[in-house]
Amino acid sequence: MKDFVDLYWKRNRGWPWPEDSFGLTPMFGEDGWCRSCGVPKHPQTGSIILQRKSMRPEGAWLPYWQYDAICLGQAVAEKAAARFNLELRPVGWHASSPGEAMQIVVPTIGESWFDPGELRKRTVRQHGVAGKRCGECGVWRWMPLAFGELPP
Repeated sequence: MKDFVDLYWKRNRGWPWPEDSFGLTPMFGEDGWCRSCGVPKHPQTGSIILQRKSMRPEGAWLPYWQYDAICLGQAVAEKAAARFNLELRPVGWHASSPGEAMQIVVPTIGESWFDPGELRKRTVRQHGVAGKRCGECGVWRWMPLAFGELPP
C-alpha cells in the first residue's frame, strides 16, 4: 500500500448544484467559502450536490467547476475504501438520483506542502508570476504546476 497516489483524469462530467454558488454552498455552508475567489474557509462539512443531466454514476469523475472534487460510482468507491484510508461522503443529487455515488473528501494538510521559495522560483519561471492574493479574503493562490514540476 502506498501513502500517495497520483491520479489523472480523462474528462469531467456532472454539474454541481446550485450553479450560483458553483456547488460550494452545500459543501461548505453559506458563509464557508470566499465569494470572490471560491476558496473554502474551513474543511468540507456537507455533501456535493450534482444535477443529474444525463449522469450515470459509474467509474470516477471530476464534476465541472469542482476540479478538486473526485467522485466515484459505488462499486469503485468500495474498492478504493478497501485499499486506501479515505474519507468518503455521499454525493447528493438535485431532483432525482441516477444511482449511488461517493466523493473523496480531500484532507486539509496544513499551511505548506512544498518549500515556498522553491515553489516561487518554479512558478515564476513557468508563468512569469508566482501567484496572487485574493483582495477579499486574503488567501494566497499559487499559479498551477504539473505534478512533475512541483518541488520535492
